[in-house]
Amino acid sequence: MKHYLSALLFSGMLTFSVAAQEFQMPAASPSVKIEQDFSTSFIKLNYSRPSVKERKIFGDLIPYDEVWRTGANSTTQITFGEAVKVMGKEVKAGTYTLYTIPGEKEWVVILNTDLDNWGADGYNKRKNVVEAKIPVERLNKQQETFSFTVEDLTKNTANLTLAWADVKINIPIEADNHKRIMAHLKRELAGENPPYHRAAGYYLETGEKLEDALKYIGEAIKENPEAYYMYWTEAQIYEKLGHSKMALRSAQKSADIARKTSPAFAHEYERNLKEMSQRLNK
Repeated sequence: MKHYLSALLFSGMLTFSVAAQEFQMPAASPSVKIEQDFSTSFIKLNYSRPSVKERKIFGDLIPYDEVWRTGANSTTQITFGEAVKVMGKEVKAGTYTLYTIPGEKEWVVILNTDLDNWGADGYNKRKNVVEAKIPVERLNKQQETFSFTVEDLTKNTANLTLAWADVKINIPIEADNHKRIMAHLKRELAGENPPYHRAAGYYLETGEKLEDALKYIGEAIKENPEAYYMYWTEAQIYEKLGHSKMALRSAQKSADIARKTSPAFAHEYERNLKEMSQRLNK
């Protein structure tokens, strides 16, 4: 009984301790960390989120034509997991502070290498790696809380979207990842578990090395002969190579296997077959 009571007491103390550590008073401008998969790596953001609270924001609380921390508290920081272009300017992989200079019709967006500043105090223009102008969009519906999101994602482009009060700006980001992907695939294809399907899919997407793509998708199908989606990849490669009969044969196989093994996807692959047949039999 003594040990049981001791265990209960210890458990209660531990629970109280954890609860005490987790408790925090509501912040006026809560901090947030976001991470978005992008290209072959990621984009990370660390910033604080003020709210409008019935105030006039731009041109008043946040003056025009002055350097702003782009959020609240410490300056917003952004990290790129690989080299990118931001607003057309080359930026190496790493972490940067993100300053802005708001204006009525356009903003200046700045990436700076000094990570130790609080707000705009200590801002040093000489440490800028990017400084470019972005047009302002006006929101029809007010954005109460300051927000960054990563929007319009493709395999190598995205917009970093800032929205607050009645203002929105889109900061374009681009990754030149083709050489990196090709080098990665070459390295992995020579390894113990070659990514045959991924390689075939990428070569199909880019229109490069289509003969190799055909070979690799064949190897992938040997490893997984019931994978209906792989036959559809094969069909598209054949179509790009101009082999219409082989393309339709693989598309038919894809639809047949989907019908038997994955009824939820059967309609999609039957539609793929029908559309390919219409294209190739014109």
